[in-house]
Amino acid sequence: VVESVDNPMEQISLRDALKISPIYSCGDLAEVEVTPKNFGRIA
Repeated sequence: VVESVDNPMEQISLRDALKISPIYSCGDLAEVEVTPKNFGRIA
């Protein structure tokens, strides 16, 4: 969690992190579940 995002693939802004949970502060590690765009079933 950072004040200013330099790498959006690895960082989240404090403002966005606080939308997920009010306990985050700068320097914290936030776990966010992400589903890839091309995610599908394997038959």
